[in-house]
Amino acid sequence: MSYMAGRVRIMADSLKIEYVPIGKLKPFAGNPRKHPPEAVEKLVTSIEHFGWTNPVLVDTGGRVLAGHARLTAAKQAGIDTVPVIRLPLSGKDAELYVIADNKTAELTEWDWSKLGDLFGELDTGDIDLTLSGFTEDKIGELMHGLDSTIPSEQDWADAFEQKGDTTAIDGLKQITFVLDEEQHSRLVAHLKTLDGNKNTAMVKWLESLS
Repeated sequence: MSYMAGRVRIMADSLKIEYVPIGKLKPFAGNPRKHPPEAVEKLVTSIEHFGWTNPVLVDTGGRVLAGHARLTAAKQAGIDTVPVIRLPLSGKDAELYVIADNKTAELTEWDWSKLGDLFGELDTGDIDLTLSGFTEDKIGELMHGLDSTIPSEQDWADAFEQKGDTTAIDGLKQITFVLDEEQHSRLVAHLKTLDGNKNTAMVKWLESLS
C-alpha cells in the first residue's frame, strides 16, 4: 500500500461526527470565499426543509475549514449546535484545504439536459422546486429545453437572422439581429437568468419592444 493510500485510509477510519455548540467553533478569518445574503437565505430554506445534511469540517484546533455559510445559516435559523467532523489537518495543510474544497467544487459541470429532465419528473405540483436553489425562471427554461449556457457570438449568428455587418465601436462589437416573437421571448427569459440583476436594464428595454 502506498503512503498516500495509507494516509487516506487512516483519515477515513478516524472521521467521526460530533455535535458542537456554534459558539465553540472558530471561523477562519482568512477564508477567501464570499457568501452573499441570498446564498445564505437559500441555505436557511434548505436546512429548514431537508434538515442538516452536511457536517462542518474543522482542523485539529477547531478552526472552520468548510461550512462557513452553513454556520451563518444555522445562526439565522436559530440552531445552536451543529454536526462537526474534525480533520487531522493543521497549519498550511488546513489552509490549503480551504482553497481546494471550494475550487474543486467549481470544476464540476451541470448536464443541463438531464437536469431539465429531472425537474420535469419532479414537477408533480406537490413540491416547491425552488428548494433546489434554482429560480422559477431558470427551472422553466431548463424544463423547456432552452440553452442554459452563455451564447457565443457564433451561437447568436446561428440562432437568429443576422442583418448587416458586424461593426466595432470603441473596441466593442455591435451586431444587428432580426428576432421573431418567439426568439424575442427566449432572449428575454435567458437574460433574466444571467448574472443576477446585472441585465435588468437590458431586460426592461427588450420587454418594451414586445
